[in-house]
Amino acid sequence: VTVVSDRLRDDVVAQGVDPDNVLVNPNGVDVQRFHPGVNGDDVRRQYGLDDKTVVGHVGTFRRRHGVSTLVDAAALAVAAGHDIHLLLVGDGPDSPRLRKRVRELGLDDCVTFTGLLPHRDVPAQLAACDILVSPQDENPDGSEFHGSPTKLFEYMAMAKPVVASDMGQVAKVLDNGESGMLVKPGDAAELCRALVALAKDQDLRKKLGARAVAVVAQRHTWDRHVERLISKLRSLAGRHHGN
Repeated sequence: VTVVSDRLRDDVVAQGVDPDNVLVNPNGVDVQRFHPGVNGDDVRRQYGLDDKTVVGHVGTFRRRHGVSTLVDAAALAVAAGHDIHLLLVGDGPDSPRLRKRVRELGLDDCVTFTGLLPHRDVPAQLAACDILVSPQDENPDGSEFHGSPTKLFEYMAMAKPVVASDMGQVAKVLDNGESGMLVKPGDAAELCRALVALAKDQDLRKKLGARAVAVVAQRHTWDRHVERLISKLRSLAGRHHGN
């Protein structure tokens, strides 16, 4: 049985599966499509973002995905005089509430909603950003976060600085201060501080981005994903053959 996180492994083992037969194999990224060489200039021109510090998020807009926290963090940054612009790529059930929240906060000129886009367009959208965010909130029922956000690996593959919630597998993928920045889930003020620090420090952005893309190349391509799966199968086959 292969799962994408330790939490899911624990769930499977609790159902009676032999722990030796469970492989934790995080999601990954196609580095032929997502890489630092992708050009985002046309996207920046399309949305009028040439002179902005662009903070991007890609995904389905659901409450637990934390986009509302990101909007609140951007509002704090803008109120403090920082020229931050959100590029929100995607759509979802929380979209009407998010758009209303943007209007209420007076952020219409600081937020771009792209709507739903084909996945083939996503690399250029990410390339247009200076900072990328995965602001996952805690699960409403209090259960542990069990996912492995594919966007996290796509972000890292672009050699962009990533800010993400300090939870579950995300905290194992990102080394805080080295390959990304981890913040408390649902804390708009802490997220704002991370965004402002990155917006003000181009060298830090380059450092985190360079380390992130190196980590992805070493551990989180789909090729590495398949290699781990094959290695596990060979290990199990050898064990059973020995028996």
